[in-house]
Amino acid sequence: MPAMNTLSHRSNRGRDFRIRTLCTTEEREAAARLRYEVYVAELGRPQPCADHTARTIHEPLDEEGILLGGFDEGDTLVGTFRVAPSNAPSIECREIYGWEARERAFPGAVCHASKLLAAAEYRGTILGITLMREGTREALRRGWRFCFLETYDNLVPLYTGFVIRARMDDPVYGSVAIMVGPA
Repeated sequence: MPAMNTLSHRSNRGRDFRIRTLCTTEEREAAARLRYEVYVAELGRPQPCADHTARTIHEPLDEEGILLGGFDEGDTLVGTFRVAPSNAPSIECREIYGWEARERAFPGAVCHASKLLAAAEYRGTILGITLMREGTREALRRGWRFCFLETYDNLVPLYTGFVIRARMDDPVYGSVAIMVGPA
């Protein structure tokens, strides 16, 4: 499936950013470095896939799903979000999520979202919500209709504020989700 187009946005703090799928080795390496800086260096969180010499976090699931990036005006990666199918070979915690039962009920339609993060200067802006929205769009393009979100406690209010309230068949646009998110 082709990569999404680059989408430009202005944050609520006046910072411009662009969202696009991370396709090149350089972009994915930048994501691995940003993860290390945020999760390990800044937050001190344990990360099983951390390479403390290279100061990166590469995970097998990165190659099996969609990895989105938010880029600032200078084309520096400032945020990431990952969505992967629940039947990806390296997905973890199968028993906690009940992947097998969900895949039987909804074949090829279940996904897992994680690794939403932003550089310090972009926290509190709409970057996170925009990454989630574009990740959701990409998941829907692939036929993934049910998404489990994995996050640390500090992002629970963001995720719980971004929920589907209803579905409807619009006479012009077809089946649409009515969603409510933080403004």
